[in-house]
Amino acid sequence: MTLPLQAKLLRVIQDGVVRRVGSETQDAVVDVRFISATNRDPQEAVNTGVLRGDLFYRLRVVPIKLPPLRKRLEDIPLLANHFLTYYWQRHRQMGDRVPKLTEASIAFLRSRPWKGNVRELQNVIEHVAVLAEPDQMIAPDDIPLYEDPIERAPEGGLPPGIMEEPFHMAKDRLITQFEKEYVGRLVNRAGGNMSKAARLANIDRTTLYRLMDKHSFQRDDAEPVS
Repeated sequence: MTLPLQAKLLRVIQDGVVRRVGSETQDAVVDVRFISATNRDPQEAVNTGVLRGDLFYRLRVVPIKLPPLRKRLEDIPLLANHFLTYYWQRHRQMGDRVPKLTEASIAFLRSRPWKGNVRELQNVIEHVAVLAEPDQMIAPDDIPLYEDPIERAPEGGLPPGIMEEPFHMAKDRLITQFEKEYVGRLVNRAGGNMSKAARLANIDRTTLYRLMDKHSFQRDDAEPVS
C-alpha cells in the first residue's frame, strides 16, 4: 500500500468515517473491524519507511504471530482435506464422489518443508483435485510435487549457521532433521504399509511408531504392534 493511501486508511481507523467518491463535504460513518496480515516484518517496514509507524501501531491492537506451516504439522490433514473437498466441488460435476487422501499421502505432505506455507499446499491440492478420478484413493505418487523435499546442505555437509550453535544443540537439530526426513521418505516408499516400512528400515514397528509420533506423522493404529 502506498504511503498516501496508508494516510487515508489511518484517517478511517482514527475517525471511523469515509468520504464517498465525488463528495466534497459529506462523510459516511463506518463500523468495521480491521484484520491485516503481512508476510514480512512490519517493524522492519516501519524502520525502512515503507510502512507508516502511526498506522502500524493503530493496527497492532491484538497481534497474532502465526508459525509457518512446517511447524504446524497437525494442521496439514485438516487443510489438505478441506482444500480437496473445496476444489473438487468447484471443478467437478455435482454428485461425483470426492477422492480421499491415503495415510501415506498425509505422511508425505507432512514431510514437506512448505516454503510457500498454506498457499503452496492449497495449489498442490487443487492440482490433485483437477487430475483425480471420483472416489479415488490419492497415493503419494498422485501428488504433483516437483522439488526435492530435502533442502540440500552446502558444501561440507552442514546447514548454514550451525557452526554458531553449541555442539549438543547442533547435534540434536541434525538428528531431528534426519529422523523426520528419513521417516517421511520411508513411509512414502512403503506406500503407507507400516510393516513394510519397518522391514525396509530394519527396525521393529514399535520403534517406527515412536519416531512417527515424535515427529507428528499421522499413522494407522489399526495395524497391531509387535
